[in-house]
Amino acid sequence: ALSLWHDLMKINKNLSRFKQDNGNEYPTEIFKTRKLFIHLWAEYQQTLHEQRTFNSQNGIDELVAIRSTTSAEIFFSPSVLVDNQLHTEFFKHLPGILTGLGIIGTFLGLIHGLQAFQINENTEVIRQSLEQLLHGVYEAFLVSMVAIFLAMFVTIVEKSLLSKLYGKVEELCFLIDSLYESGAGEEYLERLV
Repeated sequence: ALSLWHDLMKINKNLSRFKQDNGNEYPTEIFKTRKLFIHLWAEYQQTLHEQRTFNSQNGIDELVAIRSTTSAEIFFSPSVLVDNQLHTEFFKHLPGILTGLGIIGTFLGLIHGLQAFQINENTEVIRQSLEQLLHGVYEAFLVSMVAIFLAMFVTIVEKSLLSKLYGKVEELCFLIDSLYESGAGEEYLERLV
């Protein structure tokens, strides 16, 4: 997650710089940090439309603008960039698994304590078995407390990292969309006519 967050920050920073410095170019080099980014950019780049006009002075079709025909979020979605990369489905269920392990530990501790408890005429035997029972109960609740603490810790870390990553992906899509004006339908209609 931290590596992905770092890569997204670097890409967003470079895209902001690219937007200020370049005109009608493609920021392909910026996406070479990961194979996934290279692939997604290549897919998105295929949806871009180069708007050209014929220059009668030199007889060449000149690139006037690059237009976007679709939103960047279709390719650079949070589910592709974050969820699939970090296997978030597992971490969504991990707190429940930890809590379940804590409950199992509680029952095992209680069972262990109850097995050690003996009813006898001798008060010393009863005192020792009662001590073992309370010790088993103590261990059981300690295991539950640790498991619940770990479940809460995992949830806090997972949710905070995911929200930061989703924000970076949203920023990435905004930056990509802001590089190119949207819509190329008019030129397509003009060509048809």
